[in-house]
Amino acid sequence: MDFAKQCLDTSLKIIASPTPATFSAEAGKGNKRFSGIVVWLVLFAIYVSIMVTIGTENLLVAPVIAITLSIFIPATVILAVSAANLVYQKVFHHNKYIYDKILYISTAIIVSIQVIALPAILLIPESFKDFLGYAVWVYQFALLSVAFKSISGLKYWQSFITTIIAVFAGIGIWLCLGPFLFSMMSGVASVF
Repeated sequence: MDFAKQCLDTSLKIIASPTPATFSAEAGKGNKRFSGIVVWLVLFAIYVSIMVTIGTENLLVAPVIAITLSIFIPATVILAVSAANLVYQKVFHHNKYIYDKILYISTAIIVSIQVIALPAILLIPESFKDFLGYAVWVYQFALLSVAFKSISGLKYWQSFITTIIAVFAGIGIWLCLGPFLFSMMSGVASVF
């Protein structure tokens, strides 16, 4: 319960004051919290599946959406942050271990913004949904760049490049995870 309170506190601080000082201060809470972050991402995936179900008004696919997103969202975030950490260490030649901090603050940013944005996107008129969706993605990208810069100590352009690579890695992971899991399931069935 302590970690849940800590996550809520971090989310509220990010919403109230999304500054480099906030990101640096809050990132320290992420050390050795990998399992808690995964639970946070799975709960967020269930929240997203509920919002998608409300938006589509199709209760028959709700369990499938919930299970799929509970695998896809955590895997995508974890592996995209791994790509960012790899770029930080190998391309920009830093040896400091910041994976836990970046994973914690990235999860906090994504969850905080999306928890507010998803209901708003469902409630606004159809003509503004695309604009709000793009605005949310740009805002998250900017926050992730600033957070990565404040935690890692990179220059802004390095942080921007690292964030772009992490986002493209996340998109690639999202697109490849479905076929990969499907091929694994069919491969397991042929073993038995």
